Amino acid sequence: MDVDLTTLAPLAGRWELRPESATYMGPQEHGFAPFGLAISGHGVRSGRIRATVVFPHQQSVGRIVFGHNAATGAYFSAGIGG
Repeated sequence: MDVDLTTLAPLAGRWELRPESATYMGPQEHGFAPFGLAISGHGVRSGRIRATVVFPHQQSVGRIVFGHNAATGAYFSAGIGG
């Protein structure tokens, strides 16, 4: 199942969300985090997750978040870089 990325909920950072791409535009002014975090309401119990991460102008890290806990803000993730 493909996910319409305009349905993501940005929790940190500034995002440009389009149906087929989510672009992190940088941290929020006076934000709590120097990174971006956008989550989906879709659950995954089995299968595969695929993402293409591109760093056109900087060295950075790309991660997929699993198991976000809205009550505590805790989550775990898998990714590339740093």
